[in-house]
Amino acid sequence: MLSELEGEVPQRRWGRGLIYFHEKASEVSAPARSGVALDVLDLLNGKYGLKSGANAGSDRLRGAAQELENECQRILREDPVLAFAYGVVDGGGAPQGQRVTEFIHKARQLEPPTGADVTINPVFLLAGTISKPDWTGVHGGRLFPSKRGMRINVAPQADLSGDGLDAFLAKAMADAVTRAEVAIKRKGLEWSTAPHHKVVDQLR
Repeated sequence: MLSELEGEVPQRRWGRGLIYFHEKASEVSAPARSGVALDVLDLLNGKYGLKSGANAGSDRLRGAAQELENECQRILREDPVLAFAYGVVDGGGAPQGQRVTEFIHKARQLEPPTGADVTINPVFLLAGTISKPDWTGVHGGRLFPSKRGMRINVAPQADLSGDGLDAFLAKAMADAVTRAEVAIKRKGLEWSTAPHHKVVDQLR
């Protein structure tokens, strides 16, 4: 695919994007490449993407783009994915921010190198000076089978800190796995959560 970009990269946003994602895919572990595959699909199919009429280019380039899309779809269907992917929504200078960042760093060190069948995405909503969630605990959870991912919202009590906050976060991770298991069973999917349990067990 990259060989088809000669002369295109300096003037094409998608060309520079593909170079960036190629370098990123070369740096990350195999399970993390599913995230790169999603980004590439967005790049290919977006309004200004390579597959849009104005950017389509030569027949060879269109063919290469289709092959790249097919490979990204295969990665999403078949390759291992990360067991967990984390997000943080900081309400503005959240006092818990540093501790949550340290917890996420520790959890990432426990990520199974062989990956998992599904990615659970806990997003930590932290109270700050600008905004704060009007609830606490573990909420939501929608499974996206085509992306093999499920987002779970987690909001700790604003007065939690130190070991108490760590304990809450570890329990929230366990709750997220339970919610994912329910959703997986409801969808009739044969996905294992054993890698997720290994991470959670080491965080407790």
